[in-house]
Amino acid sequence: MSPEEARARVRDAAGPELLERLEHLDATRSRPPVDDRPPERAPDVSTGVDCDVALVGGGLSLLYAPVLAAMGAKVHVFDRSRAGGTHREWNASERELDALVSMGLLTHDELDGLIIARYREGFCRWHEGGTWPVTRVLDRSVDAGALLSLVRRRAESLGVVFHDGHSLIGHASGERSIALR
Repeated sequence: MSPEEARARVRDAAGPELLERLEHLDATRSRPPVDDRPPERAPDVSTGVDCDVALVGGGLSLLYAPVLAAMGAKVHVFDRSRAGGTHREWNASERELDALVSMGLLTHDELDGLIIARYREGFCRWHEGGTWPVTRVLDRSVDAGALLSLVRRRAESLGVVFHDGHSLIGHASGERSIALR
């Protein structure tokens, strides 16, 4: 099978997000080693500040970006791949998801459109132990890719700056700021 045929099969079976993630992982494997030294020196008091908040990793922490930006913070998001890209679903409780609505991140209709399954009860099972039914815990399955895409668009509209393809490899703390590398 040619590489193009393999890519087409992955895209057809699991979607473009997984294909993008696999291609990213393959590309990082062939890169030369990164110089992982921290910045040469800590910033001094007169150093200008580029942002108020730096979020490293654009997965679930991406939910903070539009909320902080709406509060007036200058937010930058760094992700070694693409912030807001995922190919799986997340399970959460209805109560946890309702918090996203009450904080203004999503509307009820948007949230409802992201839920792909609802469960009345689940269970916890331990190796060599028993099985216990649970209710109102992890009872909603959410399309994480669609959620993060929506949140990223909302964050971008609020001025959040994204640095896709950038990893945090070191930092140095100063009196009033932090230098990132």
